[in-house]
Amino acid sequence: MILGDNQIKSMPTQQEFAEKFEKLPQRIKEIMLSSETAETNRSIGTKYKLSIEQTGDMVSVIVDTILKDIPLENFVAVLQQKLGIDLQTSQRLTLDIVIKRFLPIKEYLPGTETLIQKLGGNVPKTVPPSPSSASPNIVNLKNK
Repeated sequence: MILGDNQIKSMPTQQEFAEKFEKLPQRIKEIMLSSETAETNRSIGTKYKLSIEQTGDMVSVIVDTILKDIPLENFVAVLQQKLGIDLQTSQRLTLDIVIKRFLPIKEYLPGTETLIQKLGGNVPKTVPPSPSSASPNIVNLKNK
């Protein structure tokens, strides 16, 4: 599936990204910046044998979805296009990402459970834990 201009917004500039990020709920910001999240991203990339560049592109698609620049319903197609992978792999990869990254923030990303079911997955009875706000492993990018 080739995405048209109306299906994906143009990617934000660095300033637009910073402004959008600052407007996020505190819990979402903490989850995005946690070392646990980075490790989850790394393990998903490894599981699907993604290159470092592909893993970075995967993370970009995840972040753009959380910032709502990419609609959740377009996630599979955007991921497939950005990573240059086949549809079946994109669907399996999306299912892992949605369960591990988006389900813990489903109140912020409505449609998460619907997407899991659409991809043939079962919504877990217990939501994977998200990094807690008390986690000492939060990376503060402002001080880097």
